[in-house]
Amino acid sequence: MKSIPNKVQTIVSVILTALIFVLSVIVVFAGNSSRNVKIMSGTEVTQVEGWFYIDDAGSEVPVSLPFTFDGENESCVIHKRITSAVKESYYICFYTHHQDMDFLINGNVVYSYKSAPRPGWLKSYRSLNHVVKIPSGTEGVISLSADSEFSERKGEFHPVVAGDRLSVFVHIVKEHFVKVILGSVLFFLGIFLLVSTLLFGFHNNLDVIMLHISITMFLVGLWQLEESRVLQLFFGNPGLHWMLEYPIQLLILMGTFFFIRSISAEKNQIYVHLLFVLDALVMAVQLILQIFSICDLSSSINATHVLLIISCAFGAFCVNRRIQFSNKKFTAVFNVSAVIFMVVFILVITNLLSQNIGDSLISLGVIIMFASLALIIFERAVERANDIKQTGLYKQLAFVDLATGVESHTAWYSYTERFKKNENNEEYCLVMFDMNNLKKMNDTYGHLQGDRMIEAFAGCIKSASGGSGHIFRVGGDEFLYVDKMIPEAVVLSMLDTYTRYLSETKINGVPISAAYGYVMFTPKSKTDFYEAQNRADSLMYKMKREMKAESSFL
Repeated sequence: MKSIPNKVQTIVSVILTALIFVLSVIVVFAGNSSRNVKIMSGTEVTQVEGWFYIDDAGSEVPVSLPFTFDGENESCVIHKRITSAVKESYYICFYTHHQDMDFLINGNVVYSYKSAPRPGWLKSYRSLNHVVKIPSGTEGVISLSADSEFSERKGEFHPVVAGDRLSVFVHIVKEHFVKVILGSVLFFLGIFLLVSTLLFGFHNNLDVIMLHISITMFLVGLWQLEESRVLQLFFGNPGLHWMLEYPIQLLILMGTFFFIRSISAEKNQIYVHLLFVLDALVMAVQLILQIFSICDLSSSINATHVLLIISCAFGAFCVNRRIQFSNKKFTAVFNVSAVIFMVVFILVITNLLSQNIGDSLISLGVIIMFASLALIIFERAVERANDIKQTGLYKQLAFVDLATGVESHTAWYSYTERFKKNENNEEYCLVMFDMNNLKKMNDTYGHLQGDRMIEAFAGCIKSASGGSGHIFRVGGDEFLYVDKMIPEAVVLSMLDTYTRYLSETKINGVPISAAYGYVMFTPKSKTDFYEAQNRADSLMYKMKREMKAESSFL
């Protein structure tokens, strides 16, 4: 198979992502104009008994929820009698599965959920929970009337839950507890890893593997939270829920591909290209079928699930070949969790395993699998942090003179390179210091004694400057001091202090002698610093000659 450049893959992926985003935005804005799902403290009561419908003969036929009308019923309505007046108001929660629903009290509509208006190519939004208040004093008959463009969903009724707002929330959480936990863990862990990766990459090279896995983890967590129906407690736009139920799975598939591409070996690129073609083709076909109202995403999503299983298998292979765990036990845990996820996923989508059991096993596999990958990310982050720490140490070694503790010659060049335009005409002071007769002292007393004298010499300069400005060692026994916005009188006072400190300093009874020269200047560019250094150097050598002449005369 001919290689597909990464740039082409990225462009195609961006186009598909943009298409998904545009379709989702259209649906969200359309859904925003429809009536939002109403999610509004006690113990909930599941009302599955006492319901009935009226048959063609006008007789009451009792039913237990869940219940589905058989055949093509023109009117799909169920009723329940409230035999005594309600003393305190409460809420009931009912579930619609791609349906429109009316709630009536004594034949009067008190709540109506209609998914229209929506784009014509979207047959229905996703399944939703609705909460309706039953006022105190209510007596008579309550009714639920269902309708749907999906004939198999038209007469479908699910158990009704009664209680206060908190109890309804608790009921939804308990009913989908595993997905709530799975979604919450992956959602917040994904955000944490994504933010950490971006912040880390802001100062260093961005870790693409960490970026892709954290985005995928975040998307999976968001999807599972939507699957748990908990997000319906926070916002009611049905279009947004549709986006978080179906299009997000296409984005998860795309994120999984980019993660695989970032860790796959060069020799496996042909399989990566093949996977890309399959992903792009299936996603494009699904979107086209949805747009032209041929097949809704809710009906074609199994194709995405199949590709997710294939991607998971290939991804597990790549992880084992390219990313090594520090502990072999983690490798075994990752592989077992990946197998659990893939096998159970296959059994669920082929209806060979019940949804409830399958969801629990899939959630277990996904949590362990992502936890293992999170461990990889953590290990990689620690490794990179250590590398950067080591790099920082080398940088420190390059910019600090370890023998004296002042800044190095390299640091002096860096200081001048960082100079920006002196718009405020700030005046600088530059002083050059140089020890006298260092070679003679090394030859007479040894290099160890000479090194101690250099260290003491630098100490006198540091003490005299009082921590102000910068001190650089620019030669064996040459030091440079630079500071800005410092009056010349202060410079002279500092040099007097330095001279006094130096005269009081002796190493093994041997005094230290040194010369200096200073200039005041207003730099316009970095070259002005080197010119000032040359002028100060000339003045320093002039002082050195004067000191030598005076010594010879004496």
